[in-house]
Amino acid sequence: MTVLELSQHPHMDLADLMQQVEAGETVEIHRDGAVVARLEPVRRGRLTADLFTGRRAMQSRSYPGNSVVDFRQDERF
Repeated sequence: MTVLELSQHPHMDLADLMQQVEAGETVEIHRDGAVVARLEPVRRGRLTADLFTGRRAMQSRSYPGNSVVDFRQDERF
């Protein structure tokens, strides 16, 4: 993690900070010793895969005679 004190680097370029974040590093920006901002890389992939796995597990299986059309034809709906 990189800690940047604004009083020591008043004209730091945002593009330089973004290169560090894109490389996977977290950058904290401090003013007078207190944290005022934190730039973190976005973590992707794992959550999306977990959501799709969960969605597949929740889908009901299709059985013959288990549809709204079948219920309507049998006058059960």
